[in-house]
Amino acid sequence: MTEKTHSSDDWLSRSDNAESKKNYRRISKKEYAREGILKSWYGLDLAHGEIEHHQSRVQSIETLLPEVIEEIEWSDVNLYNSILKNWGKIVGDALKNRILPVAIHGFWLYVEYSDASTSFYLREYQHILEKKIEDLTDGVIRKIKFIPAGTVR
Repeated sequence: MTEKTHSSDDWLSRSDNAESKKNYRRISKKEYAREGILKSWYGLDLAHGEIEHHQSRVQSIETLLPEVIEEIEWSDVNLYNSILKNWGKIVGDALKNRILPVAIHGFWLYVEYSDASTSFYLREYQHILEKKIEDLTDGVIRKIKFIPAGTVR
């Protein structure tokens, strides 16, 4: 098994957790250890500059934006807009202000709920809501996952 080697330009790029949804803002143990090596080698006075030197350069939003837009699944955006437009008809007046669709991943629709009593209520009607969503989206979305408000998806 070979380990990925890093050039000196990306040695501290903090990209080890880039694929992780939970830890994407944290530096990994390996990256933390690399910073520690530089701190012990250069001393605390010079280490900050050396760490900055080894990190990847800042890119402007102008160069990053086309890349981000290219990754957007426009079919999901249109589908999401259709769901939002019909949300009151799908869930009814009692729930339309207590739950909100927040994301589409594959055939899953992620829906945030605001409190525990709503969560309990949703479990009983999940299969009905899934059927309505499946009919609206012509089978593209087949499952709903209810998540507490503010949860990282």
